Amino acid sequence: MKNRTDLKSHSLENLSAWVVDCIESDATAEEIYATILETVQEQNIFHRACLSNTEELLRKLPNTPPTDDIVAFQKHMTQFWEDTDITGSDC
Repeated sequence: MKNRTDLKSHSLENLSAWVVDCIESDATAEEIYATILETVQEQNIFHRACLSNTEELLRKLPNTPPTDDIVAFQKHMTQFWEDTDITGSDC
């Protein structure tokens, strides 16, 4: 399995190749710019939707603190997993 650095390098190498490909095609600078901008905007919309769904789920879970305090939430979840017997031996 590739590590994160390898994946990052691979992605950036692909980006570089795609930029070169676009420049060497008959696409105009405006078309290349518009495509990059549209792609970033689409990804932003997608990830905001994912975040919204995740926040909605968190609000539905019992004893879940507000998501605006991530550090406290992480401590809360760590405490939950450390204090909760998931083996079923307490049943």
